[in-house]
Amino acid sequence: MGLKHQQVEYPSLPLDVLYAPNVEIKLDETRSSLEEGGQVVLTCHVEAKPLENLKIYWTKNDKPLEPSGPQTVIVRNIRMEDNEHKVICHAENSVGKGEAIYKLDIHYGPRIMTTSQTKAVQRGEPVTFICEATGNPKPTIYWRHKNSDQLVGQGNKLTLDSVNPSQMQE
Repeated sequence: MGLKHQQVEYPSLPLDVLYAPNVEIKLDETRSSLEEGGQVVLTCHVEAKPLENLKIYWTKNDKPLEPSGPQTVIVRNIRMEDNEHKVICHAENSVGKGEAIYKLDIHYGPRIMTTSQTKAVQRGEPVTFICEATGNPKPTIYWRHKNSDQLVGQGNKLTLDSVNPSQMQE
């Protein structure tokens, strides 16, 4: 006994798949300067269906940003304080929401935050000095004798094991 296969044709129906926004942020490198005082130009690329009534808006640290074009935002006069802040492109359609995050990486020069400079110590005693600095990229701290290029240490701490008269008042 053999089986006979019968092929049945069904009418085809168009399938229209709707989906929430898929969002990506791109940096416009030709128009951006990630140095302090510069600007960041970001473009929000969105794939979604339906595109009708698609809403796109921007925030930086949960505060609204004014767009400079349909899918572009310019963050002007960036500062050290903006480093690592998040710029988010939000997109919504009738199906759902999507977002992408761009973390700012602002380059700025070194700044001394705290130093311990004047210390009263007895001859022969140890002493430690501390210097806290910030910068992006992270700065390297070098210690020198006053009025000299002689390097005496590197890093945020300088410890002299035994203070001698030649080191005093330096």
